[in-house]
Amino acid sequence: MTPLLEITKLTVSYDGTTPALHEANLTVAAGERVGLIGESGSGKSTLALAIAGLLPRTARVSGSIRWQQTDTVPRKGTDIGYVFQDPAGSLDPVMRIGAQLAEILRVLRGKQSQLDVPELLARVGFPDPEIIAARYPHQLSGGQKQRVAIACALAGQPRLLIADEATSALDTIVQAGIVRLLSRLTADTGSSLLFITHDLALASTLADRLVVMRNGRILEAGTPREIIEHPRHPYVASLVASHLALEGPTLLETQREPAQ
Repeated sequence: MTPLLEITKLTVSYDGTTPALHEANLTVAAGERVGLIGESGSGKSTLALAIAGLLPRTARVSGSIRWQQTDTVPRKGTDIGYVFQDPAGSLDPVMRIGAQLAEILRVLRGKQSQLDVPELLARVGFPDPEIIAARYPHQLSGGQKQRVAIACALAGQPRLLIADEATSALDTIVQAGIVRLLSRLTADTGSSLLFITHDLALASTLADRLVVMRNGRILEAGTPREIIEHPRHPYVASLVASHLALEGPTLLETQREPAQ
């Protein structure tokens, strides 16, 4: 598959001494869904922010990030869309949803945009987009806010969508709905997805490939079946074992069917 994103020996430090991310190597192919898994403080959000160009100016960065096999910098919003963990933090509380989406479309696409606000809201699963467009963020549920945040990220029709712990603040049923939505949207648009989570089972239902991180390092990468059936690193093996010990369906039973 054609590489969309190539990261080589990427190291990030916030204090100039201890790396939050240490020599990370990662490739995301066009149309690929990658699940980035790790506990809190593992460096997964730092990696995502570095890809999106959202690190603080004081961060020290070395290594390389290549976009579409060139040295160009990916454009925020149009090349990369970002969905944050807290959807309320992504929305202006004093603006109606429709006005916020219209502003994003105008800034990112201008007259070139082939989307409008109702179409964007319908695309993320709202059966009544005009009603949602007229509401303020506080009038929406957590799951509805996250769908609006995804619509905001899709407004620029990005090639890569980063969902950074986008389901962790939601209950289990709503989580499943958001995962199905992300799966459908990336399949429909052909965009790549970097799905960041601490939940191995959740990522296994969505991703073509899993990448496991700990202490700022990438420990292991492979297909969900490879990671679950044949983990090589002791930490990854313990992570898989902890999930398999839980009641209910095993990780292998919850994996999604391969795309036809």
